[in-house]
Amino acid sequence: ANQFDQNPFYTRTTSHTSRSYGIRMSVPVVSITDNRSMNASQKSPPAQTLELAALTDVCQRLDAAGIDYMLTGSFAMAYYARPRMTRDLDLVIRLDAKSVDLFVGAFNDTAYHLEVDAVVESAKTLRPFNLIHFGSMVKIDLIPRKNDEYRLLEFTRRQRVQFGALPLWIAAIEDLILSKLVWAQAAESVRQESDVRLLLTESHDSAYLTQWAARLGLSAQLERLTGDAQ
Repeated sequence: ANQFDQNPFYTRTTSHTSRSYGIRMSVPVVSITDNRSMNASQKSPPAQTLELAALTDVCQRLDAAGIDYMLTGSFAMAYYARPRMTRDLDLVIRLDAKSVDLFVGAFNDTAYHLEVDAVVESAKTLRPFNLIHFGSMVKIDLIPRKNDEYRLLEFTRRQRVQFGALPLWIAAIEDLILSKLVWAQAAESVRQESDVRLLLTESHDSAYLTQWAARLGLSAQLERLTGDAQ
């Protein structure tokens, strides 16, 4: 079973070979400056890179189309804590039958490789799909928001931030921690646990985190990694 099958909430993909399209992408890894000592107004994204150029264009198109989204994964971590080298672009989007046409209209042009059938299927199954930004050959993973209680709440808690010159929606730090705990549990990922330790050193709502870790069956992981982070 892969991560998608193991994860009861939502999952992310990390492969940079597009299995659907047979396109092999070779792009520079992003090295991001340390943000741990900065407050929210001082945090900075990575320097202009192929990934950031792709993220900028995608977020601007989603905003213009009125499609709700939030940044998660490694680039979201880059905003909150010391980033690690990454190639990952992960966006949670609100996708349903009504918004499929809006999404296809926003991205079905020569700037992107998009399989319309994949978007339609994703709206039905809530399974991830991806875009390929031809200008950078960067793959963007689109994760449809699920409709369980936690994922609905998480989406309402997303925050509008200034990511360098780019205004975008991002997952709240507590929800990024919870998602990384889910990913770590599903894949036994040391990397995700390392990310959680770093995020726990940043300002966060510990009561909210404790409450939802308990409800999602993540308390033991959170307690262990909180102890490691202190």
